[in-house]
Amino acid sequence: MVLPPGLADRADLLEVSGLRAFHVWNHDIRFGPYRTVGTRVGLRSDDATRWGVIDDHETWNAKRPLSFTLEGEACPRWTASCLGEARRRRHEEAIGVTTTGDGLAIDRRVVENASEASFACSLDSGHAPGWRLRLSAGDASGFGGTLVDEWGTAIARVRAIDRQTGEPYTYAVPSPVGFVIETRAGPVAAVERAFAGKVLLDPQTADAERCALATVAAALLLWEPLR
Repeated sequence: MVLPPGLADRADLLEVSGLRAFHVWNHDIRFGPYRTVGTRVGLRSDDATRWGVIDDHETWNAKRPLSFTLEGEACPRWTASCLGEARRRRHEEAIGVTTTGDGLAIDRRVVENASEASFACSLDSGHAPGWRLRLSAGDASGFGGTLVDEWGTAIARVRAIDRQTGEPYTYAVPSPVGFVIETRAGPVAAVERAFAGKVLLDPQTADAERCALATVAAALLLWEPLR
């Protein structure tokens, strides 16, 4: 994926293992000195409703929980509890009667066709309250948001990246391809979700913040969009 200028030159490149493996009981992954333990990707739940005789209404909601603990060099144990959600609403309004090959039918126009998606995590390193990550499809990047600390202070912005380097692949590449994490100091981390996965972390980041960023990176690798 395309990285911000300078990040690739100064960041540690950590290859990911376990992301594409066949999982039965857990989805633990490892990158550099970090690993997740007790990783659980919950069952997806869907709820769809459709009603109306003249007008046509349709709603759909999906959820999937995710939890894990991150262990790493010079890091306390960070526990993540996450929830991915997606919603869609569609409303077709009757505007008349039309003829089809099967006879008469109600002619409708679409007056609402809205969708939303989000991914939220509570990150706990043993201090209460914990840090929070909140991403949504309403972000300007297509899917992004903020990481805030226990005091509610915005620590980093997370934004999706869909641009690829070289000749773009048209298969086996998730969307978004990855994420960039930026603080006031500039880009400090990146996550590539394609193929085996990669994580880049700026070695100049303070240990406490670096551990939190590694936890966010693990969450972004394990997250799967609901469609």
